[in-house]
Amino acid sequence: MQPLRSATWSAVLAFAPASEVAPISDTAAPALRRAVVLDTLDAVIGAVEPANLVVISDDGEARRAALAAGAGARTAGRDVNLDVRAVIDDFAARHPQRSAVALLGPLPHAGPGDVLAALRACAATEAAYIAADDGGTLAVSHHDPARLQPRFGGASAARHARSAVRVAAHLAPSLARQID
Repeated sequence: MQPLRSATWSAVLAFAPASEVAPISDTAAPALRRAVVLDTLDAVIGAVEPANLVVISDDGEARRAALAAGAGARTAGRDVNLDVRAVIDDFAARHPQRSAVALLGPLPHAGPGDVLAALRACAATEAAYIAADDGGTLAVSHHDPARLQPRFGGASAARHARSAVRVAAHLAPSLARQID
């Protein structure tokens, strides 16, 4: 049974450029990355109303899949934070009452229930972030979309900690290893 989708979020799913994701093997890397990207997209669309989601990616297939599912899609620019901020500004202008969340993919092993758990954890505080094991950030949110401050890249969890509360979510064991 698929979990109910949340209609209370304006969501951005930004994918790290393929060049920044460590390949598992030279021959399997492109196909595996695409599969994980599409699985991540399915998980987020299973958790968030597609009309409330914009996907940012340098992968044309991921953008086409997002559009086919009813989500928005934008080509990744040179700075993920500027890309996310532009989408959030658009959401804030159209839906200022909705909380905003930015997720940084890919999220291997995530399912819709995992994404909903993360959203519930983020909803518990005005400004929240979910840190990854590597010091990066998997998600950042704010109840006031105009105040969401994306600071992805490198050890972004420390930067997000300056303006948001770190939250943990009850996620599937395979995804939980990415969350402290």
